[in-house]
Amino acid sequence: MGPDPRHNLIGEDKGREIPGFCYPNDHTSFRGVDFSGRKCVLKTSSGTKGLYANKGASHLIAASFCNARATAHYIKQINPETVSFIITNNFKSSEDAACAALICEYIFREYGPVTTPYYDIVNGSRYASETKRNRTNEMQGILNFNAFDFVMVADVVPNGADISHLELKRIAG
Repeated sequence: MGPDPRHNLIGEDKGREIPGFCYPNDHTSFRGVDFSGRKCVLKTSSGTKGLYANKGASHLIAASFCNARATAHYIKQINPETVSFIITNNFKSSEDAACAALICEYIFREYGPVTTPYYDIVNGSRYASETKRNRTNEMQGILNFNAFDFVMVADVVPNGADISHLELKRIAG
């Protein structure tokens, strides 16, 4: 039995495409795709593990530079008392911390253009150099800040059920 046709399976495993998945974890691969009425199931080497490890939170949002502005807008809408950013990959790369800083900048000031330091942090990171060598299209997608106007809100299975993927809802930011 194959994957549920109502779902878009998106992901990677240690940077490699997953056989049977609809799309790799490469934002450029699904640009222009209409996900309306379909759930997106995301699997990544680090990000989904970070979400799952924090499944007790009242809200879980998967964010990246490609939807940083929309994520900040959504956080302002729900107006939580506190916001925590989960830095995945054991601080081996600086993208998560830079993305968190950019989202905070958007939350606490008007939405201006992305400033150069964020682009330079991402483009100059170890992850970027590895990605550029092996997956050029993915790197172009990562550096396309605010390309998407949606927020990825994770649906976590209640009662701590063991899950390996989180379903993400596409919500206009």
